[in-house]
Amino acid sequence: MDWRLAVAATILAWGAQAVVLKYLVSDVSLTSIVFIIWVAGSLGGLAYFLYAGWPVDSLSFRHVFWVLAMGVLAGIGYLGLMYALSVAPATVVLPLTTLNVAVAVVLASFLFRDPLTSREIAGLVLAIAAAFLLAAP
Repeated sequence: MDWRLAVAATILAWGAQAVVLKYLVSDVSLTSIVFIIWVAGSLGGLAYFLYAGWPVDSLSFRHVFWVLAMGVLAGIGYLGLMYALSVAPATVVLPLTTLNVAVAVVLASFLFRDPLTSREIAGLVLAIAAAFLLAAP
């Protein structure tokens, strides 16, 4: 599969799930949503392992640590998103949460020594400005 198709599917899926989440937080408790997401994620993970095979033999402690850290960070971010959507308009919250891309680009630049070109820096500045313009009340 072409990576661009995977990116397009991710954008569409994450965009749609954010709208569904906004709908849910107005009618369902955050605790119930977290529980259902946990069950769905567990079943999805199990289905993947049944399909691809259990890769435990190739994991080191370092890998497990970083995967768990990634899960904790994702969980913190998702809980923050759910809370923000429960108390603020989606038209404000969702543009601001897209700034995670800017954070990831800057962190990747430092951690993996990926150089940022002046064009990419200009793109980051424009993306940040766009997020704040979209979120302005």
